[in-house]
Amino acid sequence: MRIKRVFRPILAGAALGLMLSFPQSSMDAARNALLLFSKSVLPALFPFTACMLLLTAGRSFSLFPLLIFAYLGGSPAGARLFADARLSPARAQRIARATGLMSPLFFTGTLSAWLNDPKAALLLLFCHYAGGMLLLFPLSKGDKEKIALPPLSVGSALQQSALAMLSVAGCVTLGSVGARLLSCALPFLPRLPLALLQSVFEVTSGSKSLISLSPPLLLPLLSFFTGMNGFSILLQNAVCWGKHGISLSDLLFYGILRGIISFLICFMILLCHPAYFAV
Repeated sequence: MRIKRVFRPILAGAALGLMLSFPQSSMDAARNALLLFSKSVLPALFPFTACMLLLTAGRSFSLFPLLIFAYLGGSPAGARLFADARLSPARAQRIARATGLMSPLFFTGTLSAWLNDPKAALLLLFCHYAGGMLLLFPLSKGDKEKIALPPLSVGSALQQSALAMLSVAGCVTLGSVGARLLSCALPFLPRLPLALLQSVFEVTSGSKSLISLSPPLLLPLLSFFTGMNGFSILLQNAVCWGKHGISLSDLLFYGILRGIISFLICFMILLCHPAYFAV
């Protein structure tokens, strides 16, 4: 706790100093992030989140149907689904480990186009889901109990979905600005280390940079960073999981575990079929 009290002000102060030092780069990054959000994220995520809440509100489900919704919606729709559910602390931790994944559309649409290889994108999607599912185990007896979700009116579902979108917009902007300021503050770094650091802050732009560089182990590296999610997506999920006492540091730890598992699965598949997934 004492480390957090010291680390947060230092990090925030450094970010403010960099924004004042590179104001134009900071505003350009924020502007581009909000443009990307309004054109790509909001049109897909808002209607899905609203319909998902309306479909599940006031009903009880076993765990796995809710996980399907969470995986199809990606982040933070999956975390928002469980935000108001009645969960024990242990069960909430287990679900948080297994969810918080990225939308399948990011793999089948965005990454597939950037890689110009649908097979490689499907491999990354498989490794991504496998990393999340493996962290769900071991299951306990309590996981057989159904999860009751609170009732919602149409207006409340729309309002909560809209508030979630505002959180997403803020987190995407903050992550994009952080990644841009990092490149401004460390201009001496080679492109590959900079792309790796960029992926820690904002996985979408970081993935695009990695693909443009095409380093060795490109697909396993993409598996790791999409599994970890990046600071921007972790913040989005932390807003929803905070009601269950799950912190950003908890989600970062789970993300790193997912990333390691996804990396290893991808690496082993490539060892067995190197030519089939050559990028």
